[in-house]
Amino acid sequence: MALFSKTPSRILGVDIGTFSVKVVEISKKGKRAQLENYGEIPTESSSFFERIQGEKLTVSEKLTAEALKTLIKEAKIKSRDSFFALPEFACFFTTFSLPSMKEEEMPSAVQYQAKQHIPLPLSEVVLDWSVAGKGKDKEKEEIVLIAVPNETISQYKDIAKKTGLEIDALEAEPFGLVRSLVRRNDKMVILVDIGSTSTTVSVVEKGVLKIAHALNFSSSLINKSLVSSLDIKYNEAEEIKCDKGLKADGKEGQVMVESVDKLLSEIENVFLSYLKKEKSEIEKIIFTGGGSALPGLLEHTLEKTGIKAERRNPFQEMIYPSLLEKTFQEVGPSFSIAAGMALRGFEEE
Repeated sequence: MALFSKTPSRILGVDIGTFSVKVVEISKKGKRAQLENYGEIPTESSSFFERIQGEKLTVSEKLTAEALKTLIKEAKIKSRDSFFALPEFACFFTTFSLPSMKEEEMPSAVQYQAKQHIPLPLSEVVLDWSVAGKGKDKEKEEIVLIAVPNETISQYKDIAKKTGLEIDALEAEPFGLVRSLVRRNDKMVILVDIGSTSTTVSVVEKGVLKIAHALNFSSSLINKSLVSSLDIKYNEAEEIKCDKGLKADGKEGQVMVESVDKLLSEIENVFLSYLKKEKSEIEKIIFTGGGSALPGLLEHTLEKTGIKAERRNPFQEMIYPSLLEKTFQEVGPSFSIAAGMALRGFEEE
């Protein structure tokens, strides 16, 4: 699913996170994607997103463009064809059912239903949608709908222009995660993308995104809990979290376990909301994003829920030097969105 697209021969996937920009550049070798380059640049001063009108977040065009331009230069990126990921909070994501109908009748039916689900006039957004398959009621089709404000699209186009890139497609982050992390033999998985300021939980069945939901949980939230509970500085909390994680003894470990247990409870709620429509069992939980590196997370998830948990290397299906294997096992998950966006460029070939 993408708002507009074409298929270049060399592709750049761009992920603008809250506090860093990541890129992955790939080319095609035979029927496989070959990794050409990747890189990340953090912000040194403030977030790439700014709060305006209360809780609304908008991308900082100037700061982001400067960072991305620097990253492209330092990483020696050659491609100018780019696929940008849109953060979950910048999109309106919903699902609904429609009676089975002729293919040519579907667009107008989706447009009509969109008015009931999108909290903005349709003239102010760009709609994108896909058919996710039959629902519990076999006479109906499940529709996944994304609406992106025109203002957001304009901002991302401006960032690309300032950095000398051409946007071939814009796509919501969850679709990139599905593309880079879900394998052919996966039946029912939950993707949990833990970022520095938010977490997105997505239910994926047989490779099809069924539902995505943003949670008020993040890796920085664990730090804040440690700071308030132990009366320590933020950088000390970060060190404890990264070095010991859930394996820490005493109050340190207890505070982090309590935070993660709240996350696991919310993940369960998201899945239960999906079960109202479908009767399915979770095969595994796939953690990704920078926050997924929390020591002890996978073991604790299995112990707490009885469901297998893992982190995956988003470059696994690509061709890349074997000497990067260990590096990608550690930091690969933080590039899952950028990798998925780059892979988007080969889908229609």
